[in-house]
Amino acid sequence: MLRLKLLSRSLCLIQSYGPNSSALYLKFVEKISCALRRVKTNECTILLGDFNPRVGNDADVWKGVIGRHSDANVNNTGRLLL
Repeated sequence: MLRLKLLSRSLCLIQSYGPNSSALYLKFVEKISCALRRVKTNECTILLGDFNPRVGNDADVWKGVIGRHSDANVNNTGRLLL
């Protein structure tokens, strides 16, 4: 987590890389949740990283979240992320 003071606002950057293993993914999500809880309510937050999910391409269900031009497969980490 990196906090930057920008004029009158603060920016909080969280960078993370998810594991390829489904067995380790829940612990990874818990760590991300813990980091997000530490962000102050008046801070702008940017969450960056590679979460290693396969979220599919059902853009009708996930309108504004995913697009139509990806692999159609969804894995457990993708479901958890969505």
